[in-house]
Amino acid sequence: MRRTVSNTYLVFSLGLTSVIFQIIILRELLSVVNGNELSVGIFLSIWLLLTGLGAKASVLIKITETKKIIGIFLIFTILPFFSIICFRVLWYSIFIPGEMIGIVPLSFVMLFLLLPFTFISGALFTQLSSCNNEKTRIGYNYSIETFSSMLGSILAGLILVYYFNSLQIIILVTIANLLLLIYYSFINDKQFYSIICCFLLSGYISLFLHDIDLDTKNFLFPGQKLIEHRDTPYGNVAITRTGNQLNMFESGILSASSNNIINNEETVHFAMVQHPNPKKILIMGNAVFGIIDEILKYKPDILDIIEQNEYLNEIDKKYYNSSKKNSDVVNFIFNDPRLFLSKEMRQYDVIILNTPAPITAQLNRLYTTEFFQLLKKHLTYKGVISLKMPATENYIGKNSVVSQSIIYNTLKNVFKKVIIIPSSSNHFFASDYNLTYSIAKETESRGIETKYVNKFYLNEFSILQRADFIIASLDSNAEINTDFKPVAFYSNIDYFLSYFETNKIWIIIALLIVFLAIIIRLNISDFIMFSTGYALMLSEIILIFSFQILFGNLYQIIGIIFALFMLGMSCGAMFIHRKSNKLKFLTQRKSISLMLFLFAVMLTVLPFIKTIAYLLLNEYLIYTVLFALIFVISFLAGGLFTNLSLQYEKDNSIIVARLYSSDMFGSAFGAILPSCFLLPVLGIELTSLTGIALMLICLFLFVVKKAN
Repeated sequence: MRRTVSNTYLVFSLGLTSVIFQIIILRELLSVVNGNELSVGIFLSIWLLLTGLGAKASVLIKITETKKIIGIFLIFTILPFFSIICFRVLWYSIFIPGEMIGIVPLSFVMLFLLLPFTFISGALFTQLSSCNNEKTRIGYNYSIETFSSMLGSILAGLILVYYFNSLQIIILVTIANLLLLIYYSFINDKQFYSIICCFLLSGYISLFLHDIDLDTKNFLFPGQKLIEHRDTPYGNVAITRTGNQLNMFESGILSASSNNIINNEETVHFAMVQHPNPKKILIMGNAVFGIIDEILKYKPDILDIIEQNEYLNEIDKKYYNSSKKNSDVVNFIFNDPRLFLSKEMRQYDVIILNTPAPITAQLNRLYTTEFFQLLKKHLTYKGVISLKMPATENYIGKNSVVSQSIIYNTLKNVFKKVIIIPSSSNHFFASDYNLTYSIAKETESRGIETKYVNKFYLNEFSILQRADFIIASLDSNAEINTDFKPVAFYSNIDYFLSYFETNKIWIIIALLIVFLAIIIRLNISDFIMFSTGYALMLSEIILIFSFQILFGNLYQIIGIIFALFMLGMSCGAMFIHRKSNKLKFLTQRKSISLMLFLFAVMLTVLPFIKTIAYLLLNEYLIYTVLFALIFVISFLAGGLFTNLSLQYEKDNSIIVARLYSSDMFGSAFGAILPSCFLLPVLGIELTSLTGIALMLICLFLFVVKKAN
């Protein structure tokens, strides 16, 4: 009994450690790569696939002896710290800071880094759940593991990130695990391991007290001096110095430099001269290192700056000496742009959207018909909006044509006038009134002093010629970008892949081959668990995507969503574990069939999220309905795992290995297919049908098999 209880502690620690390490290593990855959903999808898929393989392989390696469990868990405990150090050194050795990383090298790096930890994680759960011969312990341990994962997501995503850096968080978790292993070794009379753990504990406490995070981060920026680095709730921010120039990196991408005068002048003056007398200005996105100074040359009455990450403003004040500090017209608003504008009635002469292109689903929200319509409501008479897309000056490639055409057509769908001024970026301007290409003439007539945006730098005839060429190259039949069908985001994934001559068709074919290789080896119960994992991950992605559209980029809410999923799974598994013998009116067959049917019914709600939101109107009611949906779907998924485990009479390790690995494999496909391929192409409605179809197929196969 004592060992069973202590094994429960290990299972709890397993779930907690795994999810915290997953969050931290994912943040590390997003700090150096272009953090689109494709990168995240690949990361999660590899994580889940390797965990499933570890569970599958564990039946071949019996580690039920106490000393083996302690030894393996000790390796599991120290791996996260060394994995992060290895990641930073390895990345410096292979890639250049700011370099766009292809899918193949990115996948190999993640495989190398994640394999030891995830493989051991999957194997440990299987072996710890089969240490005693009670089938009911499987569902119980699954409940404990998912519950601790929920706590880990709250700790790492919503609490610890505000007070500690990545390495400090990992060291704290390692210290907690070492204390647990000391206790576990002591009660099982394995004093040798207690001594080893005590020795390691003193070392990790020393590492925590002597923070080495900044020193190891220096590996990621060779040739530069890293002077400040912070993991914020909105992403990773690093400040480096090269000579007398400051560089700001947001999630690994160079977002601003202190001497980038050309970019500042183009961003501001191209937009400001489109209005005859701009006095009320709104900037959304990055406004550091001189952007505001350029706007103040027009002596505006109001300059509102919407930026979610308050830390960026702190950096600007700390490192950039600017007259804006003494200006009464500058007003910083730390909020999501859509959330702020949907609740405010302020109007502006010029709105500058100074954000990256829609390379993620989150950024795509700022380039849709719905958002442009919202911006139009906030424009004054002759008001204008400005945005920019990446482009070469004199040539527009095939993939770029698609993404630029989508944005152009989406703007034309809302505004009467749309022009493009090509330069280092393609600058789009939209209004219901006349717009101008005479940038240099306008700045000169208004007495605006500039270094580059003037008649010596800009040739109006050349601008018109290049603009006409770009307009002629665009596809007038390109789709309109909307909230619930983010075609601009999908086109930018294509654009991203085109840099490395990677055809998405081959990616899909490779995924299908792996999918079929897994499916053909599954029995009915395994297939049900595979489908459940896929449908659960699909639901999570759709609901997070919907929350972002409806309520803005609410990072805390996304953390709550994930925690609710894990809580629901834990409650579902525990409910079946405790009540399976008490619900006499339900046979096991009826119970599984009912849960499959209810799962399919719950998934049918997903295509109507937009309709539900418009009908309920009140955001608190919408929260309540969506949170309830999350809990019910995840409750059914957790209950199905436990229910399926109870129908076997085989060795426990085989039961756990088959079901847990099938769950992981299904979740892996649910992580990458919907987010990167199905949602952008099919939209929420049709993507939801893939999950519904799978659950109905499972129900049919299960009923037919039992009937025969």
